Amino acid sequence: LEPLLRGAAGHRVALVLDVAERLPLVSADPVQFDRVLLNLVQNACDATAAGTVNVRAAAEGECVVLTVSDTGPGIPPEVRARMFDAYFTTKGASGTGMGLAIVRDAVRAAGGRVDVTSDPGWGTQVRVFWPVLRT
Repeated sequence: LEPLLRGAAGHRVALVLDVAERLPLVSADPVQFDRVLLNLVQNACDATAAGTVNVRAAAEGECVVLTVSDTGPGIPPEVRARMFDAYFTTKGASGTGMGLAIVRDAVRAAGGRVDVTSDPGWGTQVRVFWPVLRT
C-alpha cells in the first residue's frame, strides 16, 4: 500500500512509515484492512495542510496496533463525538461522510476497536487495535 499512501499524502504532507518487522497476522479481511488504512491516512492528510502524517504498526499484547497521527489542527470535541457517524462530514460537498464509518464497521467486524486522541492545536492520533489471528 505504500505507493497509494504516498499518493494520498501528495507533496505537501510528509508521510513517515514505521512498521515493525514480523508482525503477527491479524483477524481482518485484507481488503477491509487496506480500506481502513487508506481512509485514515487520507483523512490525516486532508487535515494537515502542510505537515507530517505518521503511520506506525506494532504488536501490543494480543493486538497489532495501527496508529495514524497527524500534525493538523486537531478535532474539536463536538466533531469528535460524531466523526464515526455515517454521512457525517466536515468536508462539505467534497465528502461523503462514509470513510470513518467504514473504518468503524471494519474494525468492529474484526473484533477490534478504534481510539481517537485529539486536542485542538495539537493534531490527532487514531489507534486501531486489530486482534491477533488465533491459529
